[in-house]
Amino acid sequence: LELFGIDKATDTRWSINPLFYSSRGPGVITEFQSSGVGLFGFPGRYDTFLRGQLQWDYGDIDRLGRLRQFEVPNDLRGLLTLRHRQELTENWSFQSQVGYQSDRNFYEQWWKRQFDEDLNQETFGLLKYQNEQFAMSALVKPNIRPWMNEAQALPRGDLWLVGQDLFNLMTYYGHASAGLYRFNTSSDLSDAYLNTIFPNEFDRYRLLPPSSDMPNRPSFWTSRINIMNELALPLHLGVINLTPYGLADLAYYSEDMPGADGGRVWYGYGARAAMPFSKLYSNVESEFFNVRGIHHKVSLEAD
Repeated sequence: LELFGIDKATDTRWSINPLFYSSRGPGVITEFQSSGVGLFGFPGRYDTFLRGQLQWDYGDIDRLGRLRQFEVPNDLRGLLTLRHRQELTENWSFQSQVGYQSDRNFYEQWWKRQFDEDLNQETFGLLKYQNEQFAMSALVKPNIRPWMNEAQALPRGDLWLVGQDLFNLMTYYGHASAGLYRFNTSSDLSDAYLNTIFPNEFDRYRLLPPSSDMPNRPSFWTSRINIMNELALPLHLGVINLTPYGLADLAYYSEDMPGADGGRVWYGYGARAAMPFSKLYSNVESEFFNVRGIHHKVSLEAD
């Protein structure tokens, strides 16, 4: 940045790394990280992460394992991962991610550790409001990876009411959601995927009889409304906390797997019990661990 007369921003790191592999070709990787407060005029904290790779890949085969070797689909390949989280105000927050890959195998071939350990590379935007025991959110989640059997939420809204006191006697928990969804079915499986055979008489893929289950069913749209409620009655019986409860879930789908609309009603009831124990060891001290007594707590619980 100094070469261009640009001052380095605080809490910001940006790297650009050209690369060349003799058997795969040239490319470039960039990573950007930034954190702080006050972005776009909002007073809260923010964290941003970006990773991108553009690769001219003239290799012939992606080697994903001894029995998982597939042809490189395109010469120009790459990925882009962008994550941003920001506290807009005391009650509002925004979280988003963009996970783009040029093809099915690039991420696993070039970023194996991240493929195994990192977050799911989905794309979404989530706006959330939370105040004490009430919360609501709006989610938009498209699918920009056509090879993934993934549900899109376009959009989805949620409401929560957690631990609401009723008449100083009972406690209510509620969660309601409504959304429009598109179930995307992968359609790019080649013969190499379907014919991969593992040793010891186990076939990775076996033909199934006709079925309405994915991935045999084409992509389709559906809307879903769901309401879940729980009502609890906390009772303090000496050293035992006993909580009888009842709960019910109601859901409606405009189109289910067989292609018709349908609903679901589920309910249950029971009781939770807990018996807490504790003991204070005030004579336990340690200068090294900065300990001035230990309070040991155990809770025996049943449901």
